[in-house]
Amino acid sequence: MYSEIYNNLFTNGLFGILLTIAAFKIGLVINKKTKLVICNPLLIAIIVVIVFLVITGIKYEDYYIGGEMFQFMLTPATVAFAIPLYRQMSILRKNLWAILISVFCGCLSCTMTIFILSKIWNISDVVFYGLMPKSVTLAIALGITEELGGLSGVTCVGVVVSGIIGAAFVTVFSKIFKIDNKIALGLSVGTATHAIGTSRAIQLDELVGAMGSLSIVIAGVMTVVIVPIVSSFY
Repeated sequence: MYSEIYNNLFTNGLFGILLTIAAFKIGLVINKKTKLVICNPLLIAIIVVIVFLVITGIKYEDYYIGGEMFQFMLTPATVAFAIPLYRQMSILRKNLWAILISVFCGCLSCTMTIFILSKIWNISDVVFYGLMPKSVTLAIALGITEELGGLSGVTCVGVVVSGIIGAAFVTVFSKIFKIDNKIALGLSVGTATHAIGTSRAIQLDELVGAMGSLSIVIAGVMTVVIVPIVSSFY
């Protein structure tokens, strides 16, 4: 009887979709009530889903039947970043080389930092490949990890953690390093912390958020090229 109920309720795609939406909604409510950056809706949603699955004993594989639908939608969502890129074409033209060089340096420093630390700590290949694309938006990062043969779980954790840390400390870092230029701040946030950090940047200033969205696209393209090259030397 229990197995029949379990199969009917929890092994269809609708369960995973509804649980994910409900968990994210809880995250939004908590974030709005507390107004704390650390209470990121995405982080809270992840915790809620994990706790729910552990308490109920539902297998992750059964949840992922529906949860996989959201991963599929990451690709068109990433393509949608072309919209802010188009809207900021005038700024891109005026500061083309400065923007490209800044984002390139950010992407290169991120990959080289992971490369050096992985060498020092003798991290396994699959974990290293999973960490390399951590600073770009998840859809692109997972694609790179899959091509390299890394662990997608490591990539997901890396992307979420880097994004949440960036969102939490963007104002602190800008004050410490005295970054007053909105274009520079937006580019640094978008390059290092992708969509999660950029969502925080949008709350700070429209131009900072726009530059963050712009750098997400550019950093994604550059990382697709840089990561395989750097990884080949590991």
